[in-house]
Amino acid sequence: MLVVDDEPGLRDMLSILLRREGLEVTLAPGFVSGCDAVKNTPEPYGVVLTDLVMPDGSGLDLLSLSKQRSPQTEVIVMTAHSTLETAVDAMRRGAYDFVTKPFATAELRALVHKALEKRAIVAENVR
Repeated sequence: MLVVDDEPGLRDMLSILLRREGLEVTLAPGFVSGCDAVKNTPEPYGVVLTDLVMPDGSGLDLLSLSKQRSPQTEVIVMTAHSTLETAVDAMRRGAYDFVTKPFATAELRALVHKALEKRAIVAENVR
């Protein structure tokens, strides 16, 4: 999975949390590096967890790129700047879910597992 956030502390915490869950995690410190990761990975990510507002770009644009590269990739958008319009826009662009910071780690962990489960079911149906 790919974690994209410009806050180093949050990025590190998410990396530890998700690796403890047995997930392989790639970290990107911002929009540009997140886009590079999405474009250059040999296999599309199962889940992309991205911040909405970053100094070098928008998580919504990363969401669109991720879905364009692989429609099966599930994208969870995180933000401290939540508005109803932004959440609706994220869902229209294909986000799996929209999470407001601060969030409970147990809640996020469960959400990531549900996104991975959905992706697995969709892949199985395609096969």
